[in-house]
Amino acid sequence: MKQLVNIVSANENFKNLSTAHIEKLVSSASMIDLDTGAFIFYKDGRAEHFYMLSKGSVGLEIHSAGLGAVTLQTLRGGDLLGWSWMFPPSRWVFDAKALEPTQAIAFDAATVRDQFNEDSDFGYQIMKIIATNMMDRIVAARLQILDLYGGSPDHTRYAI
Repeated sequence: MKQLVNIVSANENFKNLSTAHIEKLVSSASMIDLDTGAFIFYKDGRAEHFYMLSKGSVGLEIHSAGLGAVTLQTLRGGDLLGWSWMFPPSRWVFDAKALEPTQAIAFDAATVRDQFNEDSDFGYQIMKIIATNMMDRIVAARLQILDLYGGSPDHTRYAI
């Protein structure tokens, strides 16, 4: 457990968590190793874990009838993977596949949700981390869309 505490403590996402909260978070965590091409989860599968990538890279994919598997985003060491565990019905909305040998810490979602109920400050701190990651991903997706369609679109017709 000490090794996991050290790895999580060093991660930028968790830098503001107290030692007690980090220990609580890793209390049901485990290290996993993935070979290139291994799927971490599949769309519509049960979201029972979320992950912190230690090294390697993971592609978030969606399938299109005309295009097959399309990588929407690539995550790398240090990134967090998976939000679906937080929102009923806790089913994945994408596939996640290792693009190279990858190591990650898997956090048990049910245990973390239970810990939210026992310690609201812990829940609040983790929710802030997840929300920040969600916002970063939304901004990245927006930039990808702008890059994809290029040019100088008339942005006045879009409301945010």
